[in-house]
Amino acid sequence: MITARKLKMARALYRAIKTRFPEVKLAFISESPENPRDVWVNIIMPEDDDRIIEIQEFAGEKSTDILLERGYHITISSSSPAEKKWWTNHRKRGHRKN
Repeated sequence: MITARKLKMARALYRAIKTRFPEVKLAFISESPENPRDVWVNIIMPEDDDRIIEIQEFAGEKSTDILLERGYHITISSSSPAEKKWWTNHRKRGHRKN
């Protein structure tokens, strides 16, 4: 379950990434299917492989800081625009897991 505090931290992580890499877009925030206590921030990455590596390294450092300082496991995951559309439609139909 995504608590208000976890959601706040996930959004803060996304904002930090977006500030440094304005080309990324938020797809959705969800529970990890492997462990409901963990949170995934799914973002749409740019097409440039070098830029993706930079984003992943930055996000990994920030995510590790959150884990060590706050105890929340928040992972950045790459999504496609199609996945964002599916997720949005899925939630509109009331299939939300929370």
